[in-house]
Amino acid sequence: MARSVIFDDKRTGLLREIIQGIEKLPGINGWAVVSQEGLVIDQRMPAKVNPHLLAGNTAALAHSAQVVGAQTGAGPMDTLVLKGQNSVLVIVGGEQQLIFLVMTKNSSDLEPLTSYLTDAAKRFHSA
Repeated sequence: MARSVIFDDKRTGLLREIIQGIEKLPGINGWAVVSQEGLVIDQRMPAKVNPHLLAGNTAALAHSAQVVGAQTGAGPMDTLVLKGQNSVLVIVGGEQQLIFLVMTKNSSDLEPLTSYLTDAAKRFHSA
């Protein structure tokens, strides 16, 4: 069962700090923070992207990844990478209260991004 996120001053400030860090990473084309329930918490995506549709589908993908991980014995999935022709989507935090989705250029090095998002999700969820 999903737990709702409680935003106190500490968590709100931490989320702002995390978002500022995402925006400083090279090659970022957009980002979204969504709840497990598929609600938009915050986002900065290109105008052509429907943030509500994106949030719902991001939550569904994160949930599906958890089911696949459990069914195959791989364990909890913390990072999902979707490579398209025009960009790469990185989803982190699949079993957490918040899910971070970042859209980046195909040529971007994903290691710093996935490392940052994994650390950020751990920091947020342990706060």
